[in-house]
Amino acid sequence: MGRALFLAAALTLLLGAAQSSKQGNRAEQANATNEVNPRPSTVRRDRAQAAHEAETLQPVQPSQYNPPCEKGQDNRRSDLCAQWKAADSANSAAQWAKWSFILGIAGTFGLFATLYWTRKAVHVAMEATKDADAALATAARNADAALAQAKTTELALKEARRTADAMTAQVEVSRTAAERQLRAYLSVRNAMAMGIKPERLPTFGIEIKNQGETPAYDVRIRSATLWTTESPERAVVHFTEPSKMGTMSGGDDRTYRSRTAENAWPPGLYEAVMSEQAVLVYSGVITYRDIFRKVRRTTFMGYMEAHDIVDGSAVLSLTKRGNRSS
Repeated sequence: MGRALFLAAALTLLLGAAQSSKQGNRAEQANATNEVNPRPSTVRRDRAQAAHEAETLQPVQPSQYNPPCEKGQDNRRSDLCAQWKAADSANSAAQWAKWSFILGIAGTFGLFATLYWTRKAVHVAMEATKDADAALATAARNADAALAQAKTTELALKEARRTADAMTAQVEVSRTAAERQLRAYLSVRNAMAMGIKPERLPTFGIEIKNQGETPAYDVRIRSATLWTTESPERAVVHFTEPSKMGTMSGGDDRTYRSRTAENAWPPGLYEAVMSEQAVLVYSGVITYRDIFRKVRRTTFMGYMEAHDIVDGSAVLSLTKRGNRSS
């Protein structure tokens, strides 16, 4: 029962509100009608006033409500152009943002790629460093081995040099011994003076012997006769031109004779020799080549005194200084 009364009261209130709303709407419609359809007197008065104003005012060109705005046009008095420009700017900003995002993504991938390849390069460099260290260690070991080998080689070379020197010395000794055994040796065995008389010039002769086993080639002899009152070894000898004797074979004997020059036998020399006031000297030089193509030389010097002369002949005594052989 109470619930029904409550519903009835609510319906009554709703109906009253609807009627008052309709009445308000009707009043508003009436006011609007009065504004749209004014009174006749008012309308006549307004028409006369409007005709008068129309005669005095200049006509005004009607403006467009929505004028066109071309792309790229910069009309700061047009709201539509401002809106299009804002839209274009927003589109450009969106495009740049899109490409910036794409470039950022690409740069990020590039950065990751750079980091990856940098890591790979570092790893390769580390491996190369390890290989280089191993190569250096191997090279150091090889260098040490080479140094040891060089020292061993140096010692071997020194030993080989000593051996070679010893062999060279042995060869030299053998060669010298062979030369001494095989070479030619020319020596003067006897020196004589013949025809020692007051009225004639004496003749001197020597016996030359090759005591070697091989020939002596191109044998030449130069001799001289002189006298002196001092020791024969102090005599100064001036030799004559050489006389050629050719080749002397091993063991060959030859006799060489030379006549005394007149200027070497002055008057009174015979008497001076016989009275032991002067000494007669005979000297010479023999040159030759052996089979080893070495030039050899043999010198001789003999002298005679009065007691050495028998029947005009004398055997000369050889001096120590003047008799040598090379």
